[in-house]
Amino acid sequence: MLMNGGRMGHGALLLAFAAVAAAAAVLSLPSDRERLALLERDGLIEQAAGADKRTSLAQLTRAGSTAIARALPHWESVQKELRRTLGAETLAQLSDIHAKISDAAKISAE
Repeated sequence: MLMNGGRMGHGALLLAFAAVAAAAAVLSLPSDRERLALLERDGLIEQAAGADKRTSLAQLTRAGSTAIARALPHWESVQKELRRTLGAETLAQLSDIHAKISDAAKISAE
């Protein structure tokens, strides 16, 4: 998939980035609590105690809403480019593979 004199084309680069990001997410597997702590640290959510020690309530902050609003057009652009480059069927297959890997990683982490 190399083009442009041996350099990766835009679509191939996006696919490679998505694959690396998905693999990194699966390999690191922070717990939900750790993910929420990072979001809270960055001021994107606020947390409160839930009904018992196993639960907590999280609410998006104004900064979190702003971050989502800024990121959404970029996310949509990447999704559009991936659909154009790979096609809907391949994207669906990749999504299924990612779900299976995530499920397997969750089971092994238990």
